[in-house]
Amino acid sequence: MSRLRRAGAAAAALAALALMLPIAASAAPPSLSVMPIPAMPEDVPRAIDTIVVSDDSGGPVTLAVAAGSGTFSASSGGGVVASGSGTSSVTLTGTPDALNSRIAGSGLVYAPARDFNGTVALSVVVTDDEGLSDTFTTTFLITAVNDPPIVTVPATYATGQERELALTGVDVADVDAGDGIVSLTVTASGGGTVTAATDVGVAVTPVSGGIRLDGTIAGLQAAFQSGRVRYQPAAGFSGDESLTVTLDDNGNTGAGGALTSTGTAIVTVVPSPSVVAVEASPAPGTIAGIGGTVAIRVRFDRPVAVRTSGGRPVLLLASGAASGVATYAGGSGSDTLTFAYTVAEGDASAALDYRSTAALELRGATIDADDATAPAADLTLPAPGGPGSLADTSALAIDGVRPLLTAFERIGPASVGDGAVAWQVRFSEPVSGVGAPAFALVATGTARGAISSVTQVDATTWRVTASGVGGEGSLGLVLAAASAVVDAAGNGLAADAAGPSFAVAPSDQPIKPPPADLTPLPIPEVRVVEAPAELTRSRDARIAFAVDPSAAFYECRLDGGPWQPCASPRTASGLRAGDHVVEIRAVMSDGRRGATVARAFQVNPYPPGVRVGGRRVLRTARGGGRVPLAISCSRREGAGRGLCSGSAQLVLALPSGKRAVGTRLLGSAPFRAAAGRAASVRIRLTPSARRTLARAGARGLRVRVVVTARDLAGNSRTYSTARTLRRG
Repeated sequence: MSRLRRAGAAAAALAALALMLPIAASAAPPSLSVMPIPAMPEDVPRAIDTIVVSDDSGGPVTLAVAAGSGTFSASSGGGVVASGSGTSSVTLTGTPDALNSRIAGSGLVYAPARDFNGTVALSVVVTDDEGLSDTFTTTFLITAVNDPPIVTVPATYATGQERELALTGVDVADVDAGDGIVSLTVTASGGGTVTAATDVGVAVTPVSGGIRLDGTIAGLQAAFQSGRVRYQPAAGFSGDESLTVTLDDNGNTGAGGALTSTGTAIVTVVPSPSVVAVEASPAPGTIAGIGGTVAIRVRFDRPVAVRTSGGRPVLLLASGAASGVATYAGGSGSDTLTFAYTVAEGDASAALDYRSTAALELRGATIDADDATAPAADLTLPAPGGPGSLADTSALAIDGVRPLLTAFERIGPASVGDGAVAWQVRFSEPVSGVGAPAFALVATGTARGAISSVTQVDATTWRVTASGVGGEGSLGLVLAAASAVVDAAGNGLAADAAGPSFAVAPSDQPIKPPPADLTPLPIPEVRVVEAPAELTRSRDARIAFAVDPSAAFYECRLDGGPWQPCASPRTASGLRAGDHVVEIRAVMSDGRRGATVARAFQVNPYPPGVRVGGRRVLRTARGGGRVPLAISCSRREGAGRGLCSGSAQLVLALPSGKRAVGTRLLGSAPFRAAAGRAASVRIRLTPSARRTLARAGARGLRVRVVVTARDLAGNSRTYSTARTLRRG
């Protein structure tokens, strides 16, 4: 065989062999199919179930899913191994069938970033074990949802009675409000008032029980942080009151409509410190004289703080003179404040008390509770003379009146020879220290003598005897003001006093006439020029009288008490309710006392008690034009003078829905009733009222009887009671 034929045969054999051997195919990469991801709402997790993985080999592949924000959650199982759960990139490994089953069964969940809305980029990569891969990128939308606002309110506040409170500590927030306008209402449950400054930076609108603030979150936050939103308790209120704070975002951002947040705080309104008692030292029964210092203690029910930068508190005393003022001396931080009072000349009181329940005056100072709430103290004092008052607790007498020499007279003839002479000295009140050292003889010419005895005749009278009288001239007696003569309060005499002189001559000489006319002056009558009304509401009574210079002084007394020297005008303060009598008389220098002039009056500070008698159903008299009533007044006005008068009205409420919005007068009549007795009153109905009553038929009308009564002292009271009015 030729060489050529052999080569051709070999080639043919190789070709046949090649046809018999398998040919290796080229490997295909895995593939992805990702359907569009529907929009999802903000803050709501959602399964990503639109991813499908394919790979012809059927072998394991790795699926990597990553988002621009938010996190994925995936777990291993069902032939799938997961990693990266809780992050923005998660990896799942398994066969395509296992992966697709896991994804379709919500095994891959995406959670948007908190409060995020907008577009999110998504990257999906699948890779096989030979490193071949397929990549898919897309985006999906997170739609905005309105986030709720948040208001944080302190659980409790505390303030004092009548004390305004800044509502600091209220915090407002809203993550999606931005610069949008939100609304916040603050309401009080118990009658307190909520206010905001006009320049607070937000719109302020009154609402029932409080206010509404409209502004940005930043503006509202600033309003509260600056203390410009404030709460004021109702007048006189103490206890707990709730404040409700509601924040409304007005649905500014996203779907879902307006959302609100509410917080509640309890405001404890601490009652004001109040006065328990007023006391004084020295001890009860002491008499304080001119220049004497009295410490008066005002005791509260708890510690108080006194601030004196603007002035000092005072206590006005009923000491019979304008100088009766006690000034604050100390005690801040304790429950007892001390006031210092120095007795001035002219002050006098048998039982020292203050002038009225309002006698404690601040005079520019402040007195508050000594705690964080710091309510202003209630300065109302116990009623003068009543339990806890100064007069009740201390029984301290004030005597700022110096003793007066009311009589200084000779005993015996005005002219004497050798021997002894005597004078009689009478004082306006009991005194001590009356002895020979208090007196001095004054002689002229050669007259001589020496004080031999000073004898007390009665409580106010002494006899001074001079012996060894002789010579020729005159012999007089002087009582020195600087002597030891003082009254029970330690008050000395105001000035020296000289008695009448005796003419001294030898027994064989003619008697000289007395040096002065001894004819006594007539005692002047007391003429009252001002007196309290017979009936008065005031607890202070002022009486004035004409002063005659011939009188040495005048004496006054109240309600049969001890006589005391007095000046015009005289004021009696803190009088009890009831009848009183002021008496006045003139006193001459020789001790003679004139006729007493008296003025009676009655203190009645109470409004009259009023009562409407009869049954609950009123019926018109025959004819239907008049309604009979029985009206009586209390007996407070006093025996013989009790009387009250006024008017009685029948009033019909005018309804609007379920509320009464006005009234209509049906009729009226005047009345006049003696205290403790009923007066018959017949109210004449107006023609319109008669027609209205006729239309009402058997059911009648619901009316109110309104009585306005006034007593003779000027006190008045309005009393109202409900009745049913029917035709008789």
